[in-house]
Amino acid sequence: MLGYTQEEFLANPLLWLDIVVPEDREAVKQESIRTSKTGETFTMEYRLFSKDMKLVWVRDEARLIRNAKGDPEYWLGVWADITQAKQAEVEQDRIVESLTRRTVQLQTASEVSRAATSILELGTLLSTVVELIRSHFDYYYVGIFLADENNERAVLRAATGEMGQVLLKSQHSLP
Repeated sequence: MLGYTQEEFLANPLLWLDIVVPEDREAVKQESIRTSKTGETFTMEYRLFSKDMKLVWVRDEARLIRNAKGDPEYWLGVWADITQAKQAEVEQDRIVESLTRRTVQLQTASEVSRAATSILELGTLLSTVVELIRSHFDYYYVGIFLADENNERAVLRAATGEMGQVLLKSQHSLP
């Protein structure tokens, strides 16, 4: 699975730890120490580097075997390659995040549409819209610019937050 031989693992008893991805290494060591003390089965998912430096996710289930005196002899266990399952989880998380973002966008569009049909005064409508966008997307600041009568400048017409109010009072605009 990883490209290492049994001889390589026997020659270097800590090879298994050396090939653990550095970000996972401390957690794996701590769980190994904990289960060594308690006698529980070591069960953990973590990442390893194969001999050709490919990232491999494994589910490791092992038990520390002790001799007649109770001293540790060796770990007996199995690594199962769960790389595809982990990649599928990442893809699923990405899809859920994308769908969640799209749902929020649709909810916001719906609320903006509802406000647009019920609020007749432009200033009130714009203030409502910037606040809806800010709250739904958890933005720090939202501003709406409208073109001036000559289409030469974009003039800030609604904004959120303290800085937004400062910019509105100064009649902030962009060419």
